[in-house]
Amino acid sequence: MNLLRSIILFIAVILLLIFVIQNGGVLSSPVSFQMDLFVKDFSTGPVPLYSVLLLVFCSGLLISGLWGLVHRLRLRSQNRQVSRLLQERERELNSLRNLPVLEAQETGAGQPLPERQGGN
Repeated sequence: MNLLRSIILFIAVILLLIFVIQNGGVLSSPVSFQMDLFVKDFSTGPVPLYSVLLLVFCSGLLISGLWGLVHRLRLRSQNRQVSRLLQERERELNSLRNLPVLEAQETGAGQPLPERQGGN
C-alpha cells in the first residue's frame, strides 16, 4: 500500500512540474481582486497568479485536514463508547455464566418427560 501511495505521489509531482514549466508565463502574470460592498470597496494590489493558486490550495488542505480531524475525533469517541458497552456486556455475560444452576433443579426442568400412554 505504501509503495502504491509513493508511486501516485511521484506521478502527481511530475505532472505538477510539467504544468508549472509549460505555464510559467501565465502563472507569473499579476492579478488583482476587487470586492464592491455598498458601504466600502476592497481591492488588492497586483498579485502573481501562482501565489493565489498556492493560497487557495493551502486553504483547501487546511479545511479538509480540519474536517478529517473532526471526523476522526468523532469516530474515536464512538469507539470508546462501544468499547465501554462491550466491556459492560462481557462483565454481565461472565456474571451470568458463573451463576449456579439451582433454578432448573427446583422447577424440575431437565428431567425426562413421562411417556404418553394411548395410541394418540
